[in-house]
Amino acid sequence: EVTVSMYEATSKVELLHSLSQVFTEDAYENFLRELMAFWNKKPIYSSETTNRTLTGKEFQILLSTGLPPDVKDFSRVLVSVEDITERKKAEEKIKHQVENLAALRAVDLAISASMELHHTLRVLVNQANQQLGVDAASILLFDPETQTLNYATGSGFMTKAVENTRLRLGESYAGRAAHERRII
Repeated sequence: EVTVSMYEATSKVELLHSLSQVFTEDAYENFLRELMAFWNKKPIYSSETTNRTLTGKEFQILLSTGLPPDVKDFSRVLVSVEDITERKKAEEKIKHQVENLAALRAVDLAISASMELHHTLRVLVNQANQQLGVDAASILLFDPETQTLNYATGSGFMTKAVENTRLRLGESYAGRAAHERRII
């Protein structure tokens, strides 16, 4: 009954007649690996894969299948299906947090290892590119004498035109962000 509700089915019969809806491409490939494991006389098979509910929502499962040791055919197979969607989300969140910590550590090392501002800013912009998943990023420094933001370093740009950037406070998104002291 738990498996029936996990797949948002009304009965075991409905679920069994809807396997083509439930299986994703990943699940079909996993099923093939499962069959090959049994063909090769492996009594236990376990894997993580993606399935769909009958309403089309994808979720992650841990599939464990076992054959009793004295079985001569496949008439008795033990199958366990566990919804691990929340666990996978938590793992992904932890992975992202570790990546963020690694980025902070790289910036920290750059700051403590070098007194050269340009080197520290290069590390900072490279980490920003990686962590934010953007194609390009630049750092503009404020010059209090001219009241402008001037290009200091950047990464990922197709041309060098960005290196000539000089913005007044309030001009463009970067100038507005600096003037208003908030993310634009």
